[in-house]
Amino acid sequence: MHGAPMPPNEQERVGALRRLNILDTPHEGAYDTLTKLAAHVFHVPYAAMILVDAEREWLKASVGSD
Repeated sequence: MHGAPMPPNEQERVGALRRLNILDTPHEGAYDTLTKLAAHVFHVPYAAMILVDAEREWLKASVGSD
């Protein structure tokens, strides 16, 4: 099985994510608010903000699930 191709700006995207220093940090109110807003706007019971770096995924905020 093949995965999706890497975007041409992948190194820039991962670098920007690392410069923000938001991986491995606890949930924060602003991100929780944005996630709740997304669930409301799209009329869905569950929404999540997941940050993806080169090696892993970090669940930053979610609504509708623990």
